Amino acid sequence: MGRRERELVLKLASKPTRSVLLASVGILAGSLSTTRCQREPQPAAVAAARLEVETERILAETGIPAISIALVKNGEVVWADAFGLASQTGSVAATEDTYFSTGSTLKPVLAAAIMQLVDAGHLSLEDSLNSLVGSDLAVPEADAVNLRHLLSHYSGLDGPVDVVSLWERDTLKTLEETLLETHRVGEPGVEYQYCNVCYAAAGLIIERFSGMSLDEYLSTQVFSPLGVEISAPTRPQPEVVERMALPYGVEHGNAVAIKQIRTNVFPAGEAYLRPKDMAAFLAAVLNGGIYRGHRILTESSAEELIRPQFESDGAGLGFNIGQVDGRTVVSKNGIFTGYHTMMMGDPATRDGAYVVANSTAAGWVVANLAKYALRLLRGEDPPPLVLPG
Repeated sequence: MGRRERELVLKLASKPTRSVLLASVGILAGSLSTTRCQREPQPAAVAAARLEVETERILAETGIPAISIALVKNGEVVWADAFGLASQTGSVAATEDTYFSTGSTLKPVLAAAIMQLVDAGHLSLEDSLNSLVGSDLAVPEADAVNLRHLLSHYSGLDGPVDVVSLWERDTLKTLEETLLETHRVGEPGVEYQYCNVCYAAAGLIIERFSGMSLDEYLSTQVFSPLGVEISAPTRPQPEVVERMALPYGVEHGNAVAIKQIRTNVFPAGEAYLRPKDMAAFLAAVLNGGIYRGHRILTESSAEELIRPQFESDGAGLGFNIGQVDGRTVVSKNGIFTGYHTMMMGDPATRDGAYVVANSTAAGWVVANLAKYALRLLRGEDPPPLVLPG
């Protein structure tokens, strides 16, 4: 670790939000004690310092306006911060309390909500879609499609994904209308085919079997037990809008403002949360369904989310399962116009990272920063990332 990184490790103590997060799990005890000042800093503190240096370099070299990161160590959110600008024109700095689009990292949250209803005995993963939505919304020739197929992208279904500008007066299809235009394109359980309308259907099922709106359910049953207070994740309220990072593209190394959008398949990925909020959800999954003493899932249901659902395949329920640096990791990326996100965790160590940027040009960056963060959290000393191109 270089001198700059060591200085930043100590600097964390002077920033209340960061030091409170780290000190709450004893991360800074070794590096800040006057009696033990020669002890090497713990991996989470080193990771935070190294990520600050790396992220600021990437912002300067790419033109991406802002990057926000939250870290999970041993199943606990230990650090969150943001770098760059939430709004370029207004020179509004991004902070750890800046809200970004989740993109499709919302899909594991929807899958967890379904598993909560399974835990409660209201649903089974083997329930067929058509039996759950009723004959008035049944998808033709899709009686064999069940919830497991829907959540793992093995449904063999496809349907309309409509996008309009936030400020256009066009009316989007309802979830019911979207399902009515969904059709079968393959056999369920045979081939992976990414399916946003499947998660629109999952959102509809959550509403029907919980008796709540999707926002109310996610707010009260998923996020509130995690210590996250947000009333409407998919319909940002004024207090969220005023702290929201705006979307940008990048042209010739410069950020360019682009339009905000909305879509008919909003349960598939149109929510606005902070990285530390989503990191708390990731931590709960890595902990077997529990976070800071509050259980949101049974251990078996949490494990089901990150278990390959079909033989020799990396599709879990909402999550992807794969190999990074020879280790099994669970992850989900997200793309929403003007935003890129990555959620990644190591079930063996219960370490993880949630990374988001407000730019269409940040897909490689958020994915590789998440991998870089996991290496640092394991105590490794990886070289700086080499940007493509």
